[in-house]
Amino acid sequence: MNNENALIYDAFQACEILIAGVAGGQTSQQFNFPDLPYMRPNSADIVAIELFTINSLTAGTVSNTPTAPIAIMRTASLTLYGGIKSPVNKLEIKQGNQIIQQMPALRLNTMQNASTDPFNRNIFLLNKMSVDWTKSFIQLSAAPANTTNICFCFGVYFNFTKQFN
Repeated sequence: MNNENALIYDAFQACEILIAGVAGGQTSQQFNFPDLPYMRPNSADIVAIELFTINSLTAGTVSNTPTAPIAIMRTASLTLYGGIKSPVNKLEIKQGNQIIQQMPALRLNTMQNASTDPFNRNIFLLNKMSVDWTKSFIQLSAAPANTTNICFCFGVYFNFTKQFN
């Protein structure tokens, strides 16, 4: 059997970070991921992650909230916290460690479109990383001052580490 085109993941999940619109403009700069039950530590090993820009995906696939403008995405960095010890790769990743620290979010955009959005031709691979999503976040260099809701939409590829009934 030829495994050249074999998938490196069991599942895919779209997830969003919502940046709520605030009268007078949003003043926060840090926005956390929601709880992602299928991808909690010891339930899933994360093998890849990508980000979708407004020119590729005008609204989030989960909430139908408009995607953040590229000007805001250009100021965003991603921080992912390691979860508890993974039973698959035996890494001693202690909860609370920032495994990915302040990575420019647009590094994760893999889709070339008709705009001038920066993109990378290769999806960002992770080595079966256990992620504590509720501690992970997007940090903006300046508050977005949005008065309407916007979101960052991610695609996460993962392998299950235990059986679900």
